[in-house]
Amino acid sequence: PLRHMLLQALSGNSTEREAVEDGCEALDEIVRDCNRSAWETDVHCVNLLDGLQGCRAGEYFPHFPPGERQILRADACSPCMPGTYRPERSVNSSCIKCGPGRYSSQQGATECTKCPAGEAQGLQGATSCEICKVEDGEAPMAGGTKCGSCAANYWLDRQNYSCKQCPSGMSSPAKSTSEDFCQQSTEYQAAGAALVILSFFMAFIIHRMLFSCVPISDVHIESNALVVVTSVPHRLLKRPWGPVLVTLRRTGHPLLDGFSFRVAYKSKCSLHLIDETGEKLNMRADASMGELHIPLPYSCTAAGDKFWPSWVSLTIVAIPWTLACGLTTRGVEQMRWWLIGATCVWVVVFAALWYQHRARFRATPMACRLRGFRWKLEQANPEPRSCERGPSRAVSMGQVHDLFEFFQDFILDRNMYYVSSNILTPITKHDELSYAELVGPRPVEWFVSHYWGQEFKDFVLSLRRHSEHEALATGRSWKDIAFWICSLSNNQWKLDAELGKMDPEMGVESSESKCDPERSSFYLSLTSKGCKGTCMIMDQEALPLKRSWCLFEVFHTCLLTGQRDDFAGLLLCTPTGVLQHGGTGVDTAVTIAQRLSSLRLEDATASRNEDKRKIDDCVRCRRGGFAEMNRFVRGCIKDALHRVHESFENDFGNLVCALEHVPESEESETSQEAVTPFLVAGSASASLVAEQTRVERRGAAMAPPRPGEQPDPGVSHDFTSTNV
Repeated sequence: PLRHMLLQALSGNSTEREAVEDGCEALDEIVRDCNRSAWETDVHCVNLLDGLQGCRAGEYFPHFPPGERQILRADACSPCMPGTYRPERSVNSSCIKCGPGRYSSQQGATECTKCPAGEAQGLQGATSCEICKVEDGEAPMAGGTKCGSCAANYWLDRQNYSCKQCPSGMSSPAKSTSEDFCQQSTEYQAAGAALVILSFFMAFIIHRMLFSCVPISDVHIESNALVVVTSVPHRLLKRPWGPVLVTLRRTGHPLLDGFSFRVAYKSKCSLHLIDETGEKLNMRADASMGELHIPLPYSCTAAGDKFWPSWVSLTIVAIPWTLACGLTTRGVEQMRWWLIGATCVWVVVFAALWYQHRARFRATPMACRLRGFRWKLEQANPEPRSCERGPSRAVSMGQVHDLFEFFQDFILDRNMYYVSSNILTPITKHDELSYAELVGPRPVEWFVSHYWGQEFKDFVLSLRRHSEHEALATGRSWKDIAFWICSLSNNQWKLDAELGKMDPEMGVESSESKCDPERSSFYLSLTSKGCKGTCMIMDQEALPLKRSWCLFEVFHTCLLTGQRDDFAGLLLCTPTGVLQHGGTGVDTAVTIAQRLSSLRLEDATASRNEDKRKIDDCVRCRRGGFAEMNRFVRGCIKDALHRVHESFENDFGNLVCALEHVPESEESETSQEAVTPFLVAGSASASLVAEQTRVERRGAAMAPPRPGEQPDPGVSHDFTSTNV
């Protein structure tokens, strides 16, 4: 290249300056260093020892001191130092350090050697490995990068210098040097025991939900025996292992709630209550709600499916579940997951059964009927409000009649105690108001005095007879006549206030204060200006006059009769009519009169002695006392007898006139129908029998069949029928 440039300069092809520059460039190319970035093609990077590009594997191309040419002369490449390596040809200025778990003990290494078994090295660029102390339980860890001890539940395999896990259900401490250190795991045992306990506990809970509490559909007398009917199968065995005790709750009846009874199997949904001798109980206790509780151990030994007790079924279910958990578990961690999974499954099953359990109580016949009636009331009176107690809380005859018609297949021949606890209390529970406030209160027209033990259908029929007579006199509908009835007009959730309990110091109603009858809602309603009189619902036993609160009402009726000219006094109402209106038979009036002739009002009783004492004091403070009261009541029945007698004489005269004008062609047929009442009326004893028969037939016509019984096609159950 230099000659070529000199010849160009001499021949004049280039200037002297250009020739010098071209010569310098040629010289620079000749003497330049190896281009490390393009060493694979650069001629100045050729190794003079073997004629190939770059240094050999296991060597590196160091940087020379300044001033020296950086070319691959014969001694330019240096071997890698121990602890480093270079796997391929290159012109790099250094070698690669060996990584953790590897070493290089010689120069010019092309790769690093892995630490042998039982040794480890955690540093880079190591020339040797560290021997692990196997006798102390150490072994290579993390790919031979360090010596460490086996963790808990693992043991050291000296042949392979590795940690192995203990078998299922066993554990070992840290630094275990053999499999002998693996022992039964305490945590595994605890988890397994917890799983077994959980399984049996949840099985027990489910058992209690299925077998211990059954919703009651009805409690009634059947063939002189007290029968409990459940809305779902009670699951008691036909032939239990010994006597069975059950407890009745929330029936609303004081003779049933909280008491334990022996039971005998009747059907899959009914039981007989029996005494200790095995005789069937024959006491009157009606209810259409509540719970039948089967306590331990009877729910395990006497309840079950078909032929075996419930504990057999539960054991069959719980044991395989527990065995499946134990056999498929590998280690404590899996046992924990089994425990968590079992808990979740049991919780879901429990929630589903609990929902079903509550739904069974909501699906009883009475509960369904109550929801339907409640919906009907909400449609008629969407926003019931509380009103002042006393005379403003009367109910119309139509509202009473609607209540009876809606629940008549439950009420049957039951009394006000049943109606109050099974119907009125559940209906008014949500708003805690009186029934009158719930359906829409009316101003009082007539005050009703009655005994709660009387049949409710006779109670309704007696009021209807009075309402029909009042409607004829006033030109109104019998359904619009308003009555103040304690069970319907009093707020059963605030009875202390209704009975007139007042705090003498604060002047407010208080449950700790004493009862004052003249502050009660009874007194306020009876003595109000709108009250026209007192309707006492009578039966042939005159039971209302044996109650102190009825005596209190009769006492003030007596006072008002003498004080007010517009007060009708005491009207004695029966299912056949009002005695003072002559709407009842002679025999009924005679029977009641005979009962009252020997009745002493001072013998009346009350649920609380304090109430009787105060009411008796009120009567004694009046002039004449109980003697005057007895004369007043007897005077009322005397007037009623006279009115019945007059009515009978009128009917008798009408019958005689009818007989005198009967055509001869119809004489035989008509005379038979007309003479029969005359013959019955002629004898008091025969008349009594006829009247009793007529009332019984009327009750049979009114009373619908019990749930599950077929109605008699020959008997009308229409309450509004003219036959009734």
